[in-house]
Amino acid sequence: MSVFIFNRSTKFDYYNWLSDSSPVIYAASEKPLNTPGKYKLVRRFDSLNTGLADKLVLEISKKTKLNRIVSQSEYDVIRAATLREYLDIEGQSLESAHAYRNKVVMKDYLNRAGIKTAAYRKLDSSVDLIKFVHNHGYPVVVKPIDLAGSRGVELLRSEQDLNRYLSVPVLRPYMVERFVNGKMYHVNGIFYQNQYHFIAAYKYINTSLDYQSHGCYGSMTMDPETILSKNLISFCKRVIAALPQTDPLAFHAEIFYTDNGEFLLNEIASRTAGSLIVELMEKDYGFNLSRSWVRSQCGLDPEIQPDSQPISYSASLMFPTRNAVLRNLPFFVPFSWCSNLYVNGKQGVQNAKAATYTDDVLSIIISGQSEKEVMSRVNEASEWLDAEILWVKVNTA
Repeated sequence: MSVFIFNRSTKFDYYNWLSDSSPVIYAASEKPLNTPGKYKLVRRFDSLNTGLADKLVLEISKKTKLNRIVSQSEYDVIRAATLREYLDIEGQSLESAHAYRNKVVMKDYLNRAGIKTAAYRKLDSSVDLIKFVHNHGYPVVVKPIDLAGSRGVELLRSEQDLNRYLSVPVLRPYMVERFVNGKMYHVNGIFYQNQYHFIAAYKYINTSLDYQSHGCYGSMTMDPETILSKNLISFCKRVIAALPQTDPLAFHAEIFYTDNGEFLLNEIASRTAGSLIVELMEKDYGFNLSRSWVRSQCGLDPEIQPDSQPISYSASLMFPTRNAVLRNLPFFVPFSWCSNLYVNGKQGVQNAKAATYTDDVLSIIISGQSEKEVMSRVNEASEWLDAEILWVKVNTA
């Protein structure tokens, strides 16, 4: 089997995950790959946001038959689908890729299927935003239609916020939505050969915009037997059924449970999740969802045990960077139930404000035997870490 891979991560061990199929692997990658000597070709790019990576695929396809094209990032979904259609390779279609990548197209599909969404519209001009605010009032959320990780998301609560937003030129397509009062959850899984091999619901700790105000942020495994968990999964399946069908599919769906008791889709991506969510699954369910996704894209058994149940409950915590000098970071924690400590911050120098919720100085996983126990430990660990991570605001005036 010949496979071309677009890679932007250090967490994907493609060759070992596919080794039972004796793969011939070609890769375009921003990051170092594990066992690079096992690959037929690895072409490193400073950034995969270059047409040279697409040209490489076409040049290889002239000399050998590519059986699969694999992507792991949100930013390569459409290019991979475009190349598949051009080269007549199995996998996600361009129609499906656009529906999962473009948030306006996505919600248009849901509306046609009778699935309620928050009021929204694509912004073609500043007038569109002003009219939307006039019709729906504050607060509203403005965001790019095609970015990920809450990058570029703005919450406008007042006329002052609107004026500030309008004062800066917009360089890419944006949309606006009415702000939703409620809690946000996410559902993740794999759909392969016309069945769900895995699907599970998670709750967010705080919200996906807390990084903008320096709050810690994370996710927590939910008990799959609760009514809320089952309803989130049922709603997610309705969303997937409303979008152009594709098989295989990995998905990461963000869903609001509103104060009025409704489920509303925030957005859904056709990829596995980031921000330690895959690590939570591996700790609690015993398998790596990204491995299963790569295998599914290559037509291989995802190797997930049916009716998987959590063997433990875990949560992630991430502490965002700030526009300040980082004076202290802990390199250990005094809790046996903490693991996967990643220390990313730069001490003694000026850091930048987080541009996305993945811009953190420290992240960690917390485990226990129930949701209640994990939440108690999250509170204890976050209080300790808040006291240990020290920032100093430098007056530059």
